[in-house]
Amino acid sequence: MDAATQATAVPFKLNLKHYAMVPQKFSFKKDELGHKRATVELQLPKPTYDGLLNALENEKYAQYVIDCVFSETIAQAKEQVGSEAKPVNTQEELDISKLTIDAIADLPPSERRGAGISKETWKQFAEDYVTLMPALQGKNIENVTNAAKIFVARMQPVKTNKPVLARLKDYLNLYFTKTPLQEEMQEVYSFLNEKIDTFLKLDDATLLQNL
Repeated sequence: MDAATQATAVPFKLNLKHYAMVPQKFSFKKDELGHKRATVELQLPKPTYDGLLNALENEKYAQYVIDCVFSETIAQAKEQVGSEAKPVNTQEELDISKLTIDAIADLPPSERRGAGISKETWKQFAEDYVTLMPALQGKNIENVTNAAKIFVARMQPVKTNKPVLARLKDYLNLYFTKTPLQEEMQEVYSFLNEKIDTFLKLDDATLLQNL
């Protein structure tokens, strides 16, 4: 588009009944030279309930929404397949009850986001944690590494051990206040913090049902 056309172009008007503008931050990792692009914050259009209903009236748009929902299903299934505690290898081992729309929608937002955290990010978190925590805690590498492994396993190895969960929550908060990678680790921190809180709130009867 040339300058003249740009000057006379009609600005795009968003239907504010169908969309709400929501702030979203985009952070970046350091490059090979140690340079890091500044965080970018933008306002993005998020569909409202009316907007979603309007889109579903169009077959093509409805199929797009279905595909988006299914991508969340794939992400949650990937969590089961890649589980450290109980990896899924066959169709029979897959817990389909956790893959329905209502089951995924009922998950805490941070847990849904957790399914999208890459292996590279988890690896970066573990390496940063093991680097920082020995000096902060006065503990040896082996102890700190053991804690990092539990975090990377999404707290599953200790989900019924409330004293351990409470201790790990303290460690996690200490780590996050000291790491120079707060922006990069925000998603991991939020996911783990909420995961610990969820397990801490479970009563004994609920824990037994989940075993």
